Amino acid sequence: MLRSLLIAMTLGIASLNAQNANLLPFPAGVTVQTATPQQLSDAVGVVIKADPAHAASLFESALGAARMRGLPDSLEVRNAVSAVTCALAAFISPESLPDALKPAFEKYPDLILTVVATLSAINSQKEGKSSSDANTVSMNLGNVRVLKVEGGKVEFVNSTGAISNLKEGMFIQQGSKIVTDKNETVDLVFENGSVLQIKPETEFYIDQFEQAPFEHKGFTYYKPASEPASSRIKLSIAEGTIEVDVAKLKNESHYQVFTPLGSAAIRGTSFFLSSQKGNQNAPVSIGVAEGRVQFTTAAGDSRSVSTGQAFGVSPMPSGILFTPNPEGFASMLSTTLETATQLRQSTTATPFLAAPAPIPAPPSPLSRLPAGQSAVLKQAELLGNPILLQVAQILVQATPQLAPQISAVVADLSPNIAVQIALDVSRALPAQLPLIAAYVSSAVPYQSPAIASALAGLMPSQTLAVAVAVSQVVPSRAPAVASAIARVAPDQAASIAVVIATTIPNQTVPVAQDVSIAIPSQGDAIIAALGAVSGNPGGVIAPSGGLQNQNPGSLGQPSPTPAPTPAPTPIQPLKATPVSPSA
Repeated sequence: MLRSLLIAMTLGIASLNAQNANLLPFPAGVTVQTATPQQLSDAVGVVIKADPAHAASLFESALGAARMRGLPDSLEVRNAVSAVTCALAAFISPESLPDALKPAFEKYPDLILTVVATLSAINSQKEGKSSSDANTVSMNLGNVRVLKVEGGKVEFVNSTGAISNLKEGMFIQQGSKIVTDKNETVDLVFENGSVLQIKPETEFYIDQFEQAPFEHKGFTYYKPASEPASSRIKLSIAEGTIEVDVAKLKNESHYQVFTPLGSAAIRGTSFFLSSQKGNQNAPVSIGVAEGRVQFTTAAGDSRSVSTGQAFGVSPMPSGILFTPNPEGFASMLSTTLETATQLRQSTTATPFLAAPAPIPAPPSPLSRLPAGQSAVLKQAELLGNPILLQVAQILVQATPQLAPQISAVVADLSPNIAVQIALDVSRALPAQLPLIAAYVSSAVPYQSPAIASALAGLMPSQTLAVAVAVSQVVPSRAPAVASAIARVAPDQAASIAVVIATTIPNQTVPVAQDVSIAIPSQGDAIIAALGAVSGNPGGVIAPSGGLQNQNPGSLGQPSPTPAPTPAPTPIQPLKATPVSPSA
């Protein structure tokens, strides 16, 4: 079979050489096999420029010729692959790249990393920076001020899982959870100038809020033209409604709101976002009073909504259904504008002068990897999720000690495939499954219950390790994580509740409640098990959930980032200087 394959490859190259005698404008005596990288780049560029409609097939043929020069990781092959990649990138649009690359990647998967690394280097040169410049902006944990609490005692869970009542004037940070009941609302102002109102019966999370340092005295919060410095914000609502007014963001800033059916990307907008499980017609709805929002479903389907527009989102057997202007949208848009005005008027000019001292933000997922790997993954993300997953798998094979960090970066770049990357990498490296669960969950907290249940289902013997690992990194989501894992391992429901409640003692009562609801048949066993651990053999759990912390060791605890193994140095892109077709 190997002999037949070699014969077929030889015949293919012979045919390619014959075709290139007419197609590729090499100097006299030069063939596709003997051409220098620059000659190869120039010649391929001429052909692609003359016939861009066939760029994919031309690139695949050129890549095949480059592949025959030796082993995939040899310098000669890498230089040739880089050359034809430069030619492709020079003469087709970035939007056309994924389609042009797909056939070649399917045929030559061992060349994917070199191609993507070359594209990354090209983009870095265009932007006037190197891959080592990435993620150098220092960020602090951003502060959020509670402007108003109305209607009752609003439940607040901080980043350690501690439960209390939310108070006006409090400063809160990422990792927080706010739950409103009937007739309760909460008004918030973010340090970057955005304001937000949490409506009644809403479960709201601040998953991430990082802010670059700036001088507060020079920024007016009640009428900001734009945010004072770059920021990274990820919010999520499991249930309920929020109305938001976002100050115009810096180019490098990110603002996303996640729902059970997808996420909304914001630039500078007044909008509402609602997640109502009981609404059969539109479980999720979004409307824009001013500005523009891009909503992307979990499957990657994207829709844009602009000023005065709204749509409902609902799951269907064939995919996601978008319903323009759902019932009541006009009233909601009007209310959103009124809320934005009211919030701005109630915000003082300098609400953060008494804020806590700045705390450096934890390292971003990208910064945990060698600069070369980070740049390659960022480039792969631009080419689409299938290529991103392929590149990630290649990097995991090359540097398995960085598998959790690579998985976290992929999830951070493309949250819609967080569960998929966690499963793929865990299958390849099952010994690292708890660490992968922790790292990916910390990158996309709103996905943590789905990640935990998927990995527990993949390897039942690691169920309790996954429960501990994930609950440690997202304490405010411990009950949801516990119930999600219990659904895939109902016979271990009591043990799951115990290890999570023991890891996050402040969450004992919510964990007991959620797991008991998820697995009603185990309710008595769950209460009894938690009572025994807490020293109450009768199964009575103290209102404070006061279990002694009997942490079962470092099971699933993310270890310090291992010393990174440098990624292969990307080949420097060649200058695209194609000769005239008539030359």
